[in-house]
Amino acid sequence: MNQARTNIIREARLFIGAPFKHQGRTIEGMDCVGLIIAVGHNLGLVNVDFTAYERSPQPGEFLDAISKYLVRTSEQKPGNILVLSLPLYPSHLAFYTKENTIVHASSSRGRVIENRLSKDWMGRIKSMWTFPGVD
Repeated sequence: MNQARTNIIREARLFIGAPFKHQGRTIEGMDCVGLIIAVGHNLGLVNVDFTAYERSPQPGEFLDAISKYLVRTSEQKPGNILVLSLPLYPSHLAFYTKENTIVHASSSRGRVIENRLSKDWMGRIKSMWTFPGVD
């Protein structure tokens, strides 16, 4: 795994335990998009943010928004960003790690967590993305 991907996973894990807060962008509170933005900002991989989404975003609008800032990929590599479908929310973002786990802000658990990418979670993957410039 290259250094950029190692850094992405390490940075994402620094936020584990942060409380869930819709549209939050700091360790004091964040949502799934906020986790992606915070990691990208902290590592200098993106310098933008988008907050034009509701707690239950419309799938098309959500994917259109992230497609302006991330690069779509078909390879499942550590540090990639997964777009997942959830029962209550049309779209959810998580970082994939090399240990076959995901790091994400879970509203149901009320915080940023790392959990196993189970068969159920695997079935929820809708697309994979990466930060621009990360191979």
